Amino acid sequence: MAFSRWRLRPVERQQTEELAAQCSLPLFLARLLTGRGYARPGQVEQFFQAESEVLEDPLSFQGMDVAVTRIRKALEEEEQIAVYGDYDCDGVTATALLTDYLQTLGGRVISVLPHRQGEGYGLNRSALDRCREQGVTLLITVDNGISALDEVDYAKELGMEVIVTDHHVPGAKLPNALAVIDPHLEPDCTPFCGAGLALMLAAALEDGDVEFILDQYADLAALGTISDVVPLVDSNRALVQRGLPLIQQGQRPGLAALLQTAGISTQSPLTAQQVAFGLGPRINAAGRMAQPEPALDLLTTEDPEEAESLAAVLEDCNRRRRQQEEEMLADVKEMIAADSSLLRRRVLCFAKEGWHPGIIGIAAARLCEEYGRPVMLLSGRDGVYTGSARSVGEFHLYQCLLACDSLLLRYGGHRQAAGFTIGEENLEAFFRQVEEYAAGQPLAQPELWLDGVLSPQDLTVEQIDKLSALEPFGEANPVPVFLLPKVKAAAVESIGEGKHTRYRMDWMGTRFTAVQFRITPQQSFVQPGQELDLAAQISLREFRGRQYLSVQVLELRPSGLKQTLLLNGWNYYFRFFCGEELPSGVAQKAVPTRQQAVLVYRLLQKKPSCSPEQLYCFLYDKINYFSFRICLDMMEEAQLIRPAPEGGYQLRQGGEKVDLMQMPSALRLRKMGKGDTGNE
Repeated sequence: MAFSRWRLRPVERQQTEELAAQCSLPLFLARLLTGRGYARPGQVEQFFQAESEVLEDPLSFQGMDVAVTRIRKALEEEEQIAVYGDYDCDGVTATALLTDYLQTLGGRVISVLPHRQGEGYGLNRSALDRCREQGVTLLITVDNGISALDEVDYAKELGMEVIVTDHHVPGAKLPNALAVIDPHLEPDCTPFCGAGLALMLAAALEDGDVEFILDQYADLAALGTISDVVPLVDSNRALVQRGLPLIQQGQRPGLAALLQTAGISTQSPLTAQQVAFGLGPRINAAGRMAQPEPALDLLTTEDPEEAESLAAVLEDCNRRRRQQEEEMLADVKEMIAADSSLLRRRVLCFAKEGWHPGIIGIAAARLCEEYGRPVMLLSGRDGVYTGSARSVGEFHLYQCLLACDSLLLRYGGHRQAAGFTIGEENLEAFFRQVEEYAAGQPLAQPELWLDGVLSPQDLTVEQIDKLSALEPFGEANPVPVFLLPKVKAAAVESIGEGKHTRYRMDWMGTRFTAVQFRITPQQSFVQPGQELDLAAQISLREFRGRQYLSVQVLELRPSGLKQTLLLNGWNYYFRFFCGEELPSGVAQKAVPTRQQAVLVYRLLQKKPSCSPEQLYCFLYDKINYFSFRICLDMMEEAQLIRPAPEGGYQLRQGGEKVDLMQMPSALRLRKMGKGDTGNE
């Protein structure tokens, strides 16, 4: 994993103490809230408000009165209504919610979900033709429609009236629908997801009786809200608070079956994290791997046996999704092993025919986390490539795609995530244009925000239990991350069939265990007796009726590693790596000595499974990061080492001696250090 810039949320001690006194909060919580921008009593009061006091008036939405009147007319006259959703978890839950509600009112309602492969996102003409064949006269979109100007016009030509409910950002022109309901059209409105907006529509049809609708559908709204990663503030926070207990109670057979297949216990309070990582991916897997209809059927069935069968179908979809995700990541690693120049880009781009287009976004996020750079993955079929991108830091993906507008067939997204399609003939030009755009932007650097610095006295069940007051955690209200400085590693152990690592720690006499996922002991720099700084999430787990601390390590470093020096070295190396020129003084200091190169090679012989970041943590006090990476580049150029597809390096056995100082990287760096860039 790439080095992140650790950033401690700034707070003022006096302000924190005053807030704790005024709001009767533990100082521990007051400091955390202040760092997150809740610095005044009124802000804290609003954060902790009860659900009913936070939710907006559903009748206040622009277009809602028109929508309610038209839907009531359709119900009274027994018109055929279609609820048109999407194949992701938000779209499926929104469809299930509104369809079920309208059917309880006696409505003649069908559900329509597009297929990811073949139809793609949003309204399409073939689906509209099928709706007309079934006699639909009123079509209501959920989680889509705001950009479907042509499709809405086509639906009207077919004799259907259209109500659009969507939460995506509108374009310059709105669809010519009977009513358009979108939070972005409202001043200071909660950024609802599709399911949250569907719940608001149902509440409006109940003359604004939000409480009644919450009792019936908060579970579906919560599932969609969490899975769509919308900010868990204000009304969204209220929806999730109300919905989590309903999911846990299993009032909906499908969700009860899904909890069981996901292995989520109902003995402890259900958390938003369990929904985000346990339930949401299984709902999404249906639309990714096959068709979304089984997920919709799961959420609407009243038969427990059918629910179990459908949950098993989704479990199989999710298993296949994970398998193909790992295969895709392995493909990328093999590409890099065969041609390491693929990494010489500010934005990492990989394309291959046959990759599953429903999985490239998940795989891109994994690679983005590993390499600390924006990543674009493209899946090709019949001369057209579907792309999905994920970003880090402040690099804006949508603006990047906007700069490549002339090469793309279609695109959309925002700063952190985007999707696009492109013809095969434009791929190379697109990669060049992406890199040209990125070269004009600040280097993308992953950041890890820390909510506070803990002491050994804070590691108690009583103290950590106070964090539960801040739940549910999610977007805009993330799980707190704390810095635990100068913790000594007592032991390093393998867990999870050798895929993960458990550390036994001793912190000034306070002993605890910490887990780090997706890294093995062989890939970790940590040695028993070493002093470390940990960035970790801390929660409680229950075992046999007792509560214990659960510490999950996000990142760790040797305690003596200076972040400023490390990131400066990373910045200069990356610019050099991408072919940029550097000040001669910087280049001079970065030229490694033969002794340093020997030191790095001997470490590689002992720890070939380690990534460059892990390797550097062994040598941080003996060589600067820039020089260290130049040593690795020289060895790769000399064919002494090469990246291993499974991570780390493969070392060449035997062969003639080589002079590393005559390798291209060393020669170029020395030339740059003399001020000779060849640009006269």
